[in-house]
Amino acid sequence: MRARYAADAISFAPESRMPFRDDEQARRERIEALEKELASAQKEHRSATAAERAQEARRDELGKRVAELETELREAKRVPEPEPEPEPEPEPEPKPKPNPKERVARFAGPSASKRAWEAVKVGFWPVVILGGVVVVAYSGIQDCRPACKPIDRYVELDLPGEVTAASGVNMPIGASCGVHALFFANRDDELRLWESRVTIACAGRQVFDAEDTGGCAVQQVRSGARWAYTVASCSWADDELSIRWSGDSITLTSSAPSWSYSIEVPSPMESSASLYDPLLIDSRLTEPMQVTAEVTTIGGASPVPRGASCVIDVQPADALEQNCNVSVKCAERVLRSSVAQCEVRRGHAISATGPGVTIDFSAGTARVEENEGPGVPYTASLRFAPR
Repeated sequence: MRARYAADAISFAPESRMPFRDDEQARRERIEALEKELASAQKEHRSATAAERAQEARRDELGKRVAELETELREAKRVPEPEPEPEPEPEPEPKPKPNPKERVARFAGPSASKRAWEAVKVGFWPVVILGGVVVVAYSGIQDCRPACKPIDRYVELDLPGEVTAASGVNMPIGASCGVHALFFANRDDELRLWESRVTIACAGRQVFDAEDTGGCAVQQVRSGARWAYTVASCSWADDELSIRWSGDSITLTSSAPSWSYSIEVPSPMESSASLYDPLLIDSRLTEPMQVTAEVTTIGGASPVPRGASCVIDVQPADALEQNCNVSVKCAERVLRSSVAQCEVRRGHAISATGPGVTIDFSAGTARVEENEGPGVPYTASLRFAPR
């Protein structure tokens, strides 16, 4: 009887309820689809780590999408309620004019409103009033990484490493390590760093992560179509842990408790990205040069005879204008040794001009002269194989 009664109840169900079930089914399917998409977005969002700083923009997009999905999911789960009959609208009351704090909160959000209002009170610039509207452009003095990546030169390197020595710590010799280094160039067109960060993981766990705004020097030279980097000397500290990186060796040290171990990494390291401006790199003399020359003509009271054998030596210098040191030695006598201005192409000198000396490496000629000082004036012209 119960089965028959149930069948009768179903057969006499009003047809008007069928669309409701279809709507309910569609709503549930929509909820399931949103839950799946939200779970997928949350999983992908969580998978981003500090080592993926170059992908930060993507993480921000995913975060926005997660927030949108959460909002849509809440709306989809909300059971529709019958709309109440409209009530007569009361007479509109004049709205009080919001004070500056409320405007800041409206545009900046609850987390930033206090910051922005404090900036307004002390006369800072993050808040600008345009036509009665408060626009918050908060960019505090805090570090803007990684948002500044697009406007700064940087190179990101991932290196394999191997533990070569250990003292006072349970770190097996030969353990594999991974080193992630991030170097930002100085913004003043100088061949030096502004900021750096290093993360190290050994034997399957992270052992170090710190950043520094000084105390780090990285050399960059051309390597075919790529760039080669050598860490001359860098150090970072993270509470009781510190590391020192020089060339192919990284030493990790702990002060409390006391232990240390060393990691060997490749050096130099190669990358297609240029940390420094390539034009600035190419204008710096990086390769010393030494050529053998011969005195071809002399004038005045030359201290060396024609046909004398000479050695011209050019060494890099740190100064921007006088970027090389030039020495000309003939017949075991130094004719000239001074700083000079070298014209450089891809790290090699193609000419040099200094006090009393002119050298053209592409033409294979040099001239040394003495017109001032206690010595007798003279000139000497030299020839060598063009470079």
